[in-house]
Amino acid sequence: LTPHPSPICLPLSSILCLLLFFSSVSSARYITFDTTVRTTTKTEQGKDILAVSVELTNNGDEPAYSVRIRVKSGGRSQAGLVRQILGVKEILREEFEFDISFGKLGKYPILVRTDFADANQHPFSALSLSLINYRGAASPKIFFDKPKSLEIAKKGELCLKIKSLDEKERDINVRLILPRELDAAGASVRKIRISPREEKDMCFTVSNFSALAGSAQAVFGLLEYDDEENHFSVSVMTTVKIIEREKLARKSKFIILGIPAGLLVLFLVILAIRRRRRNRRNIRQNNKIP
Repeated sequence: LTPHPSPICLPLSSILCLLLFFSSVSSARYITFDTTVRTTTKTEQGKDILAVSVELTNNGDEPAYSVRIRVKSGGRSQAGLVRQILGVKEILREEFEFDISFGKLGKYPILVRTDFADANQHPFSALSLSLINYRGAASPKIFFDKPKSLEIAKKGELCLKIKSLDEKERDINVRLILPRELDAAGASVRKIRISPREEKDMCFTVSNFSALAGSAQAVFGLLEYDDEENHFSVSVMTTVKIIEREKLARKSKFIILGIPAGLLVLFLVILAIRRRRRNRRNIRQNNKIP
């Protein structure tokens, strides 16, 4: 590392859209956070220091209350001051510093968690995950496929597909990172072994603990592993959408009843076409009879 600050991570924006429904109005109100993370490194007294700048913008149409930014890197965590009210289009900025004398060069994760509340003091959280390069980094050969978003009322299964292009067998740690409103049954961190050119599915049962219907929660998958010289971190983001039980039941009922009904309609159409063709052949044959 050089003694002068140098940018090592492009700004990362993540969005949490929280729909807040009120019975007295016909439209929904919402809180949307845009989170931008910038990092620089410097050396002080022989130590590598990571400076993290977080900029949080409320792009919704509802103020957020008791807003607090927390940053975690290298097993260490720091929290900023509590902002009592973050109004619409207002920006909250916080600065953090970490000692990041990691054992190996490579990529390492930075997790930003924002805790806040709505006007009814219902607590929520929003996540942002970015990766930093520490003293240079090789490209990883193990990665995620892009996962599908998940819709749940109470619980559902979220699967992460992992692929390896590595020439060697590797032990990797896979982690599912959730906001406080969601839970994962069993361990959210799992250690697996993956062979060269192998695909593996890691599935987690995600349950809704306190998220409101209508909210969309950003969740992250993170895998980390080492080779002889490097540490690798790879992340992927998807969304868990919280919907009402009635809507989920109607959707399931539509699928259960719609498929047989569609097959029945298709069968009747085919049957009608065959009958029409048969009638046409009979008419042509009758016309040929002297």
